[in-house]
Parts: sequence; structure tokens; C-alpha cells
Amino acid sequence: ETFSVASLEKQEITFAYMLGLITGPYWGWGLGTALGGLICSVLPSSLQDSVGITLYAMFIALLIPQVKRTQAAFIVAFVAISVSSGFTWLPYLNRISEGWSIIMATVIACLIGAAFFPREDV
Repeated sequence: ETFSVASLEKQEITFAYMLGLITGPYWGWGLGTALGGLICSVLPSSLQDSVGITLYAMFIALLIPQVKRTQAAFIVAFVAISVSSGFTWLPYLNRISEGWSIIMATVIACLIGAAFFPREDV
């Protein structure tokens, strides 16, 4: 998440900026993990299972603003979804483990994005 925020920054990114950007989420992640573990242990199992989708919801919340902003981000996201779907539904490709299919879909989408939408200012 901090990388997403930093990549949207228009000005030069300094050490102090990154330190400020990372410190809050770092402590929040640690404390949230500890608190979440304690709270989750007292929740009913049906509710524990339903909370598993929150990580995906956070990722989508970070992705949507960028996809709405640029056509390149939309196309790269669409390619990633398409390739990932192919690994799920196409014969032979669906034999690849879920972890490897995620990695391969990500790399393929990034390569296509870099090839068709290079950033001149990098």
C-alpha cells in the first residue's frame, strides 16, 4: 500500500517522506495483527471465515482509483485478470498451482504494461 501511495506522488520522494509514509502503516500492521488475532479467537467460526475477504477488498480499494485515472492501468489490470482467469479455467493451465499462476499473471501483465505504456520520466 505504501508503494502505491508513493508511486502516485508527483514531487521528488525523500527519505523523510518515505519514513513518515511507512512508519504509521508499520506500527498499524503490527498492532492490528496482534489485536486481530486476539479478537478473532473469540469470534464464531462462521464470522472468522467471512473476514478472509477483507485483504482482497483492501487491494481492490487501492487498485480502483488508479484504474479509473489511466487507460494504461485499466488495460494492465484487465490483462492480469484475463491471464489469471486463463490459469483457472483453461485445460493444462489449470494444473499450475495457484501461487505460480498469480506470479505468472502478474509478470505477464507487468511486461505488457511496460512494453505498451513505458514511462518516459523514469
